[in-house]
Amino acid sequence: MVQADLKQIFAILIMLLLVVQATIGLAGQRHYLAWQAEARKRGWRFQSQPWWRRWRRQYRLAGTTAQGAVWELRREQRDGAFLFRWVTYDKPLPYGMLLLLPQARALAEPERRGLQRVLIGDGAWQTRFLLLSTHQLLGERHITPMVQEILTSWPFWPQVGALEEVRWEGGVLVINGRFDRNWETIDRIVALGTALVEA
Repeated sequence: MVQADLKQIFAILIMLLLVVQATIGLAGQRHYLAWQAEARKRGWRFQSQPWWRRWRRQYRLAGTTAQGAVWELRREQRDGAFLFRWVTYDKPLPYGMLLLLPQARALAEPERRGLQRVLIGDGAWQTRFLLLSTHQLLGERHITPMVQEILTSWPFWPQVGALEEVRWEGGVLVINGRFDRNWETIDRIVALGTALVEA
């Protein structure tokens, strides 16, 4: 009698588990279809996880700038926090390195050896951002007034959707931003990457 009751309880639990898993799968499928449609509107490619791993909500967006630079954007997890990582390998710096940080984040960072501060923009921009480079001319050439204007539209660090850093070294340009679950943040990071590549 007790064994029969345990078998019934076990069968009910398995059925509930399957129903919950199917519901999560359908919700994940709707989420991915909506994101895929938004990406297509913008002319980007969208790639999601296989259907059995969609509960993790990992995805990759990819596109090409007007000058032909291929980029990709991923949601990643680091130190328990989610971030967006935009990267291109198609626009190498001719030499040196650029590093751009929010001032609030830069205060907590250790000193960067071999990099010098590059003063560009007005005082308000300089109070928000710190630009470091191996060569003054790199900063002046690539952080254009248009790039500076795009950066001022970002939320202040450490808010959701804020810029974490821009690192341009050798053949790789990487932009990291704090994760936010909306298309404004994604549009902002892609606009910044495109402006840097096309400067």
